[in-house]
Amino acid sequence: MVYNDLNMTAEPVPPPEYRPVEDIDTTVLKPVSEDLYRTPNQLKQLLESYNIWDTDWKEDNLRLLWSDLHTGSKQLVATNSRDKKTEGLALIMEIISADVLHYDAAGHEYQLQEDWHALVTFDRQTKTGSVERKQRQKARALSEKIEPGESVPEALDRAIKQELGLDPGNCTSDILESRWESRFSPSYPRLQNLTQVHICRILLNDKRGGGIPFESHVEEESVPATVGPEQTKVVRFSWKSKTHRAIQDWAESK
Repeated sequence: MVYNDLNMTAEPVPPPEYRPVEDIDTTVLKPVSEDLYRTPNQLKQLLESYNIWDTDWKEDNLRLLWSDLHTGSKQLVATNSRDKKTEGLALIMEIISADVLHYDAAGHEYQLQEDWHALVTFDRQTKTGSVERKQRQKARALSEKIEPGESVPEALDRAIKQELGLDPGNCTSDILESRWESRFSPSYPRLQNLTQVHICRILLNDKRGGGIPFESHVEEESVPATVGPEQTKVVRFSWKSKTHRAIQDWAESK
């Protein structure tokens, strides 16, 4: 296991058969025809043909993957290595990851930070539920998956409305960088996960922080569940002074 320095939560180590994103020609990603996975069993056969399916896979995860593919939230593509010698199969998706900033009347810069989030699960059949809370200091507060047919600016506007409860018309946003990342999912062993991440910046034009309280701001979001119980994500945000943090970082470096 690998532990990050921020919250010491365990992160899975990708197996050696995963190729770094630098080895994949991301300019040539060919969508796999839906005719090849019209049923979960056909999807299983497709994974077997690429030596991806093995005993580590669970049938529930196979059905969840099949459902995600047919709703369009994820897409299967055929990949090639940059030297054109190795073919593969990958799951791709697009997300936005945004810094949310604002300046007060005195010109001080503040950045919105996610303090913690909790996943509330409720099963209507058994009338049981659970709460999983994760404490973390996530500087880039806004992260959202881009829906099928949605542009990056449209996804930004939707995230501002849904996650922050703000009017996108009162914000100025821009795209700073777009890059591909290779991620590991323990739910889909041996299946390469490629994510195109659009790094963005959102500036709130309101000098009061867009109406988001300085002490804390809690948002609730329903998580669509195609398989299993209903889930609700609860996130708490707070403003952090970038000026004060910069001074603290400088002092600690001395």
